[in-house]
Amino acid sequence: MILNQIAREKTKELRILKAPKRSLYAALDKPGISIIAEIKRASPSAGTILEDINIPLRVKQYEMGGASAISVVTERRFFKGNIGMLEEAKRATPLPVLRKDFIIDQIQVYESLFAGADALLLIVSLIEEEKKLRDLLNLAYELGMEALVEVHDEEELITALKCDAKIIGFNNRNLKTMTVDVNRCEHLMSFFKKLDPKSNRKVVAESGMKTKEDVKRLKELNFDGLLIGETLMRSSSPDKTIRSLLGGE
Repeated sequence: MILNQIAREKTKELRILKAPKRSLYAALDKPGISIIAEIKRASPSAGTILEDINIPLRVKQYEMGGASAISVVTERRFFKGNIGMLEEAKRATPLPVLRKDFIIDQIQVYESLFAGADALLLIVSLIEEEKKLRDLLNLAYELGMEALVEVHDEEELITALKCDAKIIGFNNRNLKTMTVDVNRCEHLMSFFKKLDPKSNRKVVAESGMKTKEDVKRLKELNFDGLLIGETLMRSSSPDKTIRSLLGGE
């Protein structure tokens, strides 16, 4: 009977919604460096990367390679994503799932919760107002989620610290020009250590990491994690790519 089938499917969906959130912070709080492996179809800088994605398979490959968390880009127009991709990833993995989108309103925080996100991305340069950032961050915390607060320069880093961000991302990519400066993370980490030398915050490097030498350098700089997208999406064997980046085969 179709109604019974619908009820069973809804029960499965509710089980995911009611399940305790998985901690991105905890995934980054371990020896060595953690990889947040990203699923995205396209980007303004790269164009279409991989439009037809078998999300459950890709997530399992990321797990097998040793990823500590999954990021899903859900922005529609420029990244060809959607919220359903996040829901599909969440069903396929026990790892924390980060929603990566351009979040500017509280309704998007609720949308992230109902889609099953464990954490969401908040971009300081997009939100601009400190109070608005603080309100979005606090709402995420109140709903049981975490946030990766992304910064691009020293001023934005200070704002993130004032708002008590627990997980901070240093993005090598300038979102205004879409260019990548691989030294940006190093500069911001140096500044961060001066501002908050005894911090228990977790710091993630974003954009431009392609080789195990890149990973080794950032590990030596005491980054807790790396968010890697295009390199993995272009790989036909992302599990092997992750192992290689982490210094394995």
